[in-house]
Amino acid sequence: MLHLWRGTVKALPHLKYIQRINPIQLHKLDRSHISNMTTERPGWSENSLQLYNTLLETTKDGKWVKVLTTRNPPPTQPDFGRLTMLDPAAYEYGIFVNSEEQCLKGVCEFGPYAQSAEGMVHGGAIATIIDGATQVLKATLFPDILAVTGNLKVNYKKPLPVGATVFVECHLQKRDGKKFFLSCDLKSADKSILYDTGTALFFDVNDRVNQLPEKCKADCLPTADPVTGWTEESETLFKQVQDETDASSWKIVASTKKQFPRKMFTRLPIGPGSAFEYAWLCNKETIEMRGICQFGPYTQGPDGLVHGGATATMLDSVTGVLMEHGANKKAVTAHLDIKYKLPVPIGSTVRVEAKLERTDGCKNYLQCSILTPDKSKVLVTGTALYVDLDLLYKL
Repeated sequence: MLHLWRGTVKALPHLKYIQRINPIQLHKLDRSHISNMTTERPGWSENSLQLYNTLLETTKDGKWVKVLTTRNPPPTQPDFGRLTMLDPAAYEYGIFVNSEEQCLKGVCEFGPYAQSAEGMVHGGAIATIIDGATQVLKATLFPDILAVTGNLKVNYKKPLPVGATVFVECHLQKRDGKKFFLSCDLKSADKSILYDTGTALFFDVNDRVNQLPEKCKADCLPTADPVTGWTEESETLFKQVQDETDASSWKIVASTKKQFPRKMFTRLPIGPGSAFEYAWLCNKETIEMRGICQFGPYTQGPDGLVHGGATATMLDSVTGVLMEHGANKKAVTAHLDIKYKLPVPIGSTVRVEAKLERTDGCKNYLQCSILTPDKSKVLVTGTALYVDLDLLYKL
């Protein structure tokens, strides 16, 4: 797949932002707002509504147009980009596009089910919004062109608190034949804080629709999907993964079958089998992770395929768990680079793998991938950079 640019993880121009994250302060952050976001919370906060109304005012001259909001009628089929079945939702947003300026602006508020283990917004939820916003801008500017994400890069500059009002801004950088290059920033409502930046590359696949897997051509799975929990295919594949590993070196460190009461983006409580179902084995000696993931109907993106944000969520999660349980390090994601090689049909059970490739001081470089059950095809690959906070503050 085409790379937009190289060398980012080596140069680390955004490391200065990470250095402001004190690991002690991170664990002492006031997270009372998370527990207070009960099911009675009526959607957006006052700050988010205020920003939304400000953006709505810009539509009066006709240049800016409202194109999407979670307050629109809900989709008739599951959609990972609109997880509105949760109350309060994982994320709520309103999006506006200016076709003349080839720009998108919007407001997004991440709810409690978008959180990570640390209580901040999960890197996968951030990647989902960046992937989704750039896709909406591309689709609005070129409605007759079916395009899929080929590459997504996210720089995590500052921790994003759950419940914060976020200003989203995207631009079409250029079009080069069948390739569309876009950028996206997530900022605080007053634009004084830059939380995350991302770049996305989309490929025009209009002439390749017939090459999609048969599973993708069928109608998308309905909301009332008969799958409850793990499928037989998932059970069989995970047993196979276990048989391939030495039980003395590989231990189960994460599984949706374990009780986990905290609200988390990777454990969306929509119902068994509806979103992510997974289990991972960790080898602390080689610092590797292996496991399986079953993508349910609510991880759906376009045309019966798994949403790019859902696969990014799995890769961000498996590398994060590996850093914690395999490398025994308190680290945060600084950079995530995802390459989408082949489409992943909804309902698929896949292999997920990750490995710590090398360490350079406080910087940890990991490789991760999603493969078919027989390992014959690589579906998605990724590289991740994690910064060891404990080591960073000892330097």
